[in-house]
Amino acid sequence: MKATMKKVLATVLVCAMALPLAACGSKVKKITAKEFKKTMKAEDYRCVDGSGKKYKDMVTATSEEGDIQVIYYLFKDADKAKDEFDDVYDKMKDMKDEEDLDGSIKKSGNKITANIYDDDDHAMYVVCVRNGEMIINAMARDNDKSTVKEVDEIIKKLVG
Repeated sequence: MKATMKKVLATVLVCAMALPLAACGSKVKKITAKEFKKTMKAEDYRCVDGSGKKYKDMVTATSEEGDIQVIYYLFKDADKAKDEFDDVYDKMKDMKDEEDLDGSIKKSGNKITANIYDDDDHAMYVVCVRNGEMIINAMARDNDKSTVKEVDEIIKKLVG
């Protein structure tokens, strides 16, 4: 009887720990390249279609000032997107560990945020989100409050 109770309790705990992860992933809404372009053009960003062997679709949007760039990727499958998303995080962490970057890098579910400085003290703010085979990566050449707010608002308009 004790063994059965331990198994039930362990199962309940595993499920309870998995729920927050599932909730984080559901916050990022999946959009199409057409929706991405429409939103970015409404924000006065210039959009350029791109291509790549890994992608079904790719669009780069650049702010009028050129200081913020947002890239939409639609990978051929969700596993490739997840691998790319994980690689982005791992590379940034490695660069920070090797002291090529300073600042904060965080991963929560399907979202990565980085408020960083390179060796030359150039500031950068990065947000990367994923849902299935879609990744959106926003990069700003500054990390002051107004730039961070602008990038965060763009991401919210795009994927919630």
